[in-house]
Amino acid sequence: MGLRAASREGWLVPLSMLINLVRSGALLPALALGAVLPLKGALRASQARPFSFGAPLEGALAVLGSSRFLALVLGLWLAGSILSGALRVLFLSGALPTLGARLAGEVAPRRFAAGVAFGFPRQLATWLLAVAVELTALGYLVAVGIATVQVGRAPFAEDHPVALAVAAGGMLTLGIAGIVFARVLGDAAAARAAILGERPAKAFAGGLRRFLARPGAFVLGGLAALLAALAVSVALQPAAGMVAAVAERLDGPVLLGPQLMLALLTALGWAAIQLLT
Repeated sequence: MGLRAASREGWLVPLSMLINLVRSGALLPALALGAVLPLKGALRASQARPFSFGAPLEGALAVLGSSRFLALVLGLWLAGSILSGALRVLFLSGALPTLGARLAGEVAPRRFAAGVAFGFPRQLATWLLAVAVELTALGYLVAVGIATVQVGRAPFAEDHPVALAVAAGGMLTLGIAGIVFARVLGDAAAARAAILGERPAKAFAGGLRRFLARPGAFVLGGLAALLAALAVSVALQPAAGMVAAVAERLDGPVLLGPQLMLALLTALGWAAIQLLT
């Protein structure tokens, strides 16, 4: 049913692709400065000591170890990540009510603008709560990893290596499962908040109840999304092979058209997968 609703609202796919492109560009300033400033430091060091072979490396490492460089790049990365997440939330604020209305048989396109205008604050609060839950699960995994390393150095760990390995493996598996569960719960809460208009806490509680009532449906949904992503990759491999074969015989701007078409198909495929999941 979700696939049928997405197919009837196909205009959401190119819009999702556009949002993904803008989200990718939000991290470009951090990546650009992270690459340019060390190169600039290496160039200045080589100009100051032209006969030293290690001067470029020392100049680049001096920039990489600078607190100002780290603060600047991390600040830009954080700002880009927040902007990227906000754009995703903005898109989901309109896309989820649209798909939900289409599933209910209503006139779906009228829901997008209203969802973006009035549902964004509620969706943003739900997303922030989902991020907090995911960070909590990630913190548990990191704490378990640190505790495993510390316990492994203890003297009694040499006497019971099997028990320690089993316990550490079980806790790490639980931590990874917790991260996956937090992501699934956040997606379910986002859907309930957008479609049903529930508040963030109520949406999370409702998502948790639905997951506990029908965990198999969520597992099958995740597997279906994974298989769909795999299918998109497999479907585009022959086209990529054809472009690579043609590239060996031709040169110049003739290849620009096939390469752009392949890139566009790849972007549309991933946009469709993200829309369905």
